[in-house]
Amino acid sequence: MIETIIKSFIKIITLSLTSTFLNIAVTSASMENTLETGSSLLAVRNNDCKTIYNRYDIIVFHYPLDESQIYIKRIIGLPGEHVEIINGEIFINHNTSSLPDQYRKETKNTDNSHYVFEVPKDSYLVLGDNRNHSIDSRYWCNLALDSGITTDLKTAEGMRYVKEEQIIAKAFLKYYPSTEFLYP
Repeated sequence: MIETIIKSFIKIITLSLTSTFLNIAVTSASMENTLETGSSLLAVRNNDCKTIYNRYDIIVFHYPLDESQIYIKRIIGLPGEHVEIINGEIFINHNTSSLPDQYRKETKNTDNSHYVFEVPKDSYLVLGDNRNHSIDSRYWCNLALDSGITTDLKTAEGMRYVKEEQIIAKAFLKYYPSTEFLYP
């Protein structure tokens, strides 16, 4: 009897943990040096839609151009914000001081310029930490048009952003090859 209770208890704990946490294997270089190709991390699932997402959080989400694909990127622009990238610097809501960007892998790239975003109220602007090797919010509009996903510019513009309902989880711990908490 006690053995059955213990087995049931272990089963309940295991089920609750697997429904809360998501194990992720990193398969691209877009988030280097934070997450190297081959890294493993744990993320907290967005089960209750009450998760609060902040600037610099690393999220796991359905890719807006093909929701069967899962991407990992860092939140840079929050709902309702005006974001500009000028000479590699990120400016929020017309602020004259650029956003601190300590997560970027490489030095500022002045070719990474002239991007303007109006983040919808239900969405987030995301970038990879390895900006020179990341397909992220900067490119998704043009990719949607070039690949024929849509021919409507307004629809393509909306595909630049990750909608809250597309977010699967928020990364919190890289455990391989080294251990590091990922919250800013």
